[in-house]
Amino acid sequence: MCCACGGAACRLDTMKLLLTVCLLAVVAQTQPNTIAPLQFEAAVFKHSAPNDTRPDVLQRLPNRYSGVNTPLQAYIQIAYQVRFGQIAGPSWIMTERYDLEAKAERPSTPDELRVMLQLVLEERLNIKLRHDIVEQSGYSLVVDKGNPKLSKHDAADSFQHSSVVLGPDGAHDFKNMTMPYFAFFLSRQIDQAVVDNTGLDGAYDFSMRWSSGPTLLRHAGFDEVVTVDGPGPTVFEAIREVGLKLVASKVPVDHLMITHIEKIPVEK
Repeated sequence: MCCACGGAACRLDTMKLLLTVCLLAVVAQTQPNTIAPLQFEAAVFKHSAPNDTRPDVLQRLPNRYSGVNTPLQAYIQIAYQVRFGQIAGPSWIMTERYDLEAKAERPSTPDELRVMLQLVLEERLNIKLRHDIVEQSGYSLVVDKGNPKLSKHDAADSFQHSSVVLGPDGAHDFKNMTMPYFAFFLSRQIDQAVVDNTGLDGAYDFSMRWSSGPTLLRHAGFDEVVTVDGPGPTVFEAIREVGLKLVASKVPVDHLMITHIEKIPVEK
């Protein structure tokens, strides 16, 4: 044991300790990175059948994605969490339709699944993207006066997929919803950029109702914003009922420029 007097034995032990630390640091730097990239255990991504009349559907389910007769641009929107107007690329991404069945090998968060979906697009389409962050008019999602009226989602069910269930008279029932995903949902409802600035972590369950104002509809994979007239609050008024607010402001918006993409050959 080293004595308190700082003798030669103590100095020798100190030098040995420093040498050991240095050697461990060198070994750590030379070891290969063994962390496997996020990827699906199995993924089938292929052209939909010619003249397929099935309605297009793209769902994120627990630990997997399922897509049916879905335009390529919809996959890009979901994978990179952008609206259609934020994507610049060839016109055929709106008409090329694909089926997808992709399953993760372990419980995965929504953000992890998005990263896995990005990898599928990069591997199968050899897609190359440039991200341009542009300040533009939009909305900031913030906490209104007082405490938010949101219920924390059950932690034991943390990997259940996020969902929005639409009911009668404009009812919206949100389950396991994070604020960044809620902001993305709102951006598609009002066709304006919405950025989460609530500072709220975790996932929540909450309900609200709006039945008038701008509403986003899907027609054969194309986004269309229409005004739905009817009684009840607008989306801007409805979210204040749960203690949140949309504030008009300049917000950073990610614009995707597709610099390279290749079509998947049609299976014969």
